[in-house]
Amino acid sequence: MDKIRKALKAAAEKSNSSFNQQFNRNHISNVIPTKLMYEPGHMLDEIDEDRICPYKGKDIKVLFLTNSALGNAEARMAIRQTWGHYASRIDIGHAFVLGQGTNETLNKAIDEENYLYGDLIRGNFIDSYKNITLKVISLLEWAARHCSQAAYIFKTDDDVFINVPKLLEFLSTHSAKRTMYGRLARNFKPIRNKLSKYYVTTDEYAEDVYPTFILGPAYLFTGDILHELYEHSLNRPYLWLEDIVVTGVVPESLGIKREDSYCFANLVTTYNPCVVNYHVSLHSIKPIQQYDIWNTMQNKTTKC
Repeated sequence: MDKIRKALKAAAEKSNSSFNQQFNRNHISNVIPTKLMYEPGHMLDEIDEDRICPYKGKDIKVLFLTNSALGNAEARMAIRQTWGHYASRIDIGHAFVLGQGTNETLNKAIDEENYLYGDLIRGNFIDSYKNITLKVISLLEWAARHCSQAAYIFKTDDDVFINVPKLLEFLSTHSAKRTMYGRLARNFKPIRNKLSKYYVTTDEYAEDVYPTFILGPAYLFTGDILHELYEHSLNRPYLWLEDIVVTGVVPESLGIKREDSYCFANLVTTYNPCVVNYHVSLHSIKPIQQYDIWNTMQNKTTKC
């Protein structure tokens, strides 16, 4: 394990070194191609592929892949004990997607967690906010390699609650191909203020307006576009705003349909039973709230 860890850590740091140097500058003069940033592959020790996605997803209706930060063990446990429990069904898969860390204490805790649950997909990149696009590409790569026959892929974050029965109801009335679902963002402009958290240079993205994209915390897409999203995301100049790349720039270039679905609530809202039962997803959910919302969802007596 130590030998594997050291090798992967060295590869991840090598693939990210020039990137991290560039983001420490006030201006990026040359944007790095994503395929030069990305180190393919995953740590596969202890991952329970046969449980998450048996037979390449032949019987999987929805594969949930949840982006999670290394230190968010509490959030992951809350999901396992609430909506993630639906992964016990034969037609639903679920796993968390993480990167690599340099803190050995945290790395050991992650190893122990994965030994117990076997649901941590770990890519070859440093797990950081600016590497979020690499994390989603890693998610796409793993699904393309190990769950390519799944009907739908649902990308989400570990601060999102998923109403799985509502999602299955949603899917029963949707049968489109080559489609992504979520909350659409239209006419968003790149932020050019260098002091902003979301600052984007003209080198990174030259146009004055982003293409229509889906807000990143929760989106669903049909399995027939999985390989295209992965391959074409690698062929773009690197932009750390993953939702703009994966649900905007790439699908627009491929003619993939994006459908605005209001039941994907990517904003903070109230959590009364009627709100919970209407939505497929709720965002900005703390771990303790996962349990509260889960209990609310079980309440079948409320009339809406």
